Amino acid sequence: MKKIGIFICNYNKKEYVLNNLESMYHQTVVDDIYVIDNASVDGSADAIEEKYPLVHVIRNQENIGGAGGFHQALKMGEEYGYPYILLADNDIRLAPDAIEQLYIFLKEHEDVGMVGSKIYLMDDPSRIWIYGNRIDFDNYKMIDCYANQLEDESQPDVVYCDTVPSCCLLIKTECLKKAGYMPKENFIFWDDIEWCHRFGLAGYKVAAIAASKVWHKTGGSVLTTHFATYYYNRNRLHFFAKYIKEEKIENYVETLLEDFFRRIYGLTQKGSVNAVTALMYALHDFIETLKFAAKKISKDTDVQIVEYHHNLKLDAPSGTALALADSINE
Repeated sequence: MKKIGIFICNYNKKEYVLNNLESMYHQTVVDDIYVIDNASVDGSADAIEEKYPLVHVIRNQENIGGAGGFHQALKMGEEYGYPYILLADNDIRLAPDAIEQLYIFLKEHEDVGMVGSKIYLMDDPSRIWIYGNRIDFDNYKMIDCYANQLEDESQPDVVYCDTVPSCCLLIKTECLKKAGYMPKENFIFWDDIEWCHRFGLAGYKVAAIAASKVWHKTGGSVLTTHFATYYYNRNRLHFFAKYIKEEKIENYVETLLEDFFRRIYGLTQKGSVNAVTALMYALHDFIETLKFAAKKISKDTDVQIVEYHHNLKLDAPSGTALALADSINE
């Protein structure tokens, strides 16, 4: 039985995934490789089967997102009995010993359940994209360790952290019994963050190591689409609503809503109607979550809703502010 089940999630990135597989087959350790294809329409699945006939291509009938694809991969890897499961994005290239270094580290560290690579920008190969992440529960955001720094000797060989990106990570399959699978309902964004956080809650350490090097094509991208804006913000709001401590709920609601209203106001001033719509949909989903979170707030707690808008706005307070108040009052 081979030790590592390698799972790549792909959607409409034929050239990228083919380049990924080329680097996979130059690894010093290569076991079974699976590509979860999320109903690509660019010929990805056929191209993979033609060029790499030993790769197992799983053709989904619909796009279930990166979260859904990796959720599916983890269940398959566990079912097939692999002691270790590697998850990889389609748009990465790996140093020849990247997987071997991850495997060696996990074998030598019993208290670590997940290890990720040191990830660089493919278009700027000496510049770090992410080398571990930390969750900032005080300001409700992520901190990317060593982001945008150039490679230098001052950076540690190992970073123990809260999360590592799912673009290249290795886990001990046995940890899934306590930590569970990646949350498929996220579709994209914050899925790996929540999953890694659950590893920590289950008592496993998460690490990133410099010995395993990976280059990521889209690592430098920003939220340039309204689709991405919606999912990133929706899932961020849901994550903190789910995992913050009870005594921080009031501060969380105040901080996040003030942040959202400021951003909505700024985008409105710029005429970015679609971006505002994406944020409002994300906020609407958060309101539904808030109905649950509000039950944890003492009846004696005062929650102040502050909104910012231009002087031509006709409805003040806005419907969103009134809906938030109704949710809290429930």
